[in-house]
Amino acid sequence: MVFEYKKNKDGEFICTHCDYTAKNQSTMHYHLKKHEGSLPHPCKHCDARFVQKGLLDMHIKSRHPETLEKKETFKCPCNNCDYEDIRKGNRLIHFLRVHMKDLTDALKAKTTDKACVTSCKSCSKSFKSMTQFYYHAASCVSPTENHAMYAQYASIKA
Repeated sequence: MVFEYKKNKDGEFICTHCDYTAKNQSTMHYHLKKHEGSLPHPCKHCDARFVQKGLLDMHIKSRHPETLEKKETFKCPCNNCDYEDIRKGNRLIHFLRVHMKDLTDALKAKTTDKACVTSCKSCSKSFKSMTQFYYHAASCVSPTENHAMYAQYASIKA
């Protein structure tokens, strides 16, 4: 099927079936395939189906880890924390949200953009979700050597 791509006034691709918008045409392409019902990658452990094989693989790692031969996880470097995840990025987000809350909270700023939830005081970039903000905060947060979590942060940023 050939998809028709439309853009809004901000140059984002818009879905003609729902309120979804995307900056990239390829992202919109895969979104439209969901509306079409084209989900060619089924999970052999449950009824879930996916547009891309990579999404199926991530689903299996997070929802059916017991079926994998080797379960690699990324553990939080803090001694009193038992957090671990199969995604390295999720560990970083956890660390920033929980263990470096003082520094990340200091970076959060109100934004006038109604489509965004927060912005960064350090560089003034705005973010549509807190997860986007925390991924960004990893590049703007600067703990000093006397910060309680300095060594742990350095270990997961390396």
